[in-house]
Amino acid sequence: MANIAVIGAGFVGLSTAWHLMRDGHAVTLYDPAFRRDDILPAGKFDMVICSDVLEHVPEDEVDQLIERLFGYGRLIIWASVCCRLAKKTFADGTNMHVTVQPYEWWERKFAAYSEATRIPFVLVETP
Repeated sequence: MANIAVIGAGFVGLSTAWHLMRDGHAVTLYDPAFRRDDILPAGKFDMVICSDVLEHVPEDEVDQLIERLFGYGRLIIWASVCCRLAKKTFADGTNMHVTVQPYEWWERKFAAYSEATRIPFVLVETP
């Protein structure tokens, strides 16, 4: 049984957590947008999963988030990122994907933290 942190408790995060728990894994959910899951996790996790989160973080906070992901990790970090504008906007018209960068930009950032921590990562681009 693995101890897994799921960062991002939207539809994908909740679905992922449900399947992992059903298979007997210990799962900790974190998402500051949902009161039920807004407490930062403590400790280390065998795997950290971060799906549909990165592009919603302001660019000047991206490094801090990636550092936090690797700080939680013990064996592997898995993340997905969307590299295009969202179809939805906030009420003020601002796009919901506040950091839109090419996949290679994100990959370089993850690679730097992976090298520093010696924790491998898988980064996929959301289609």
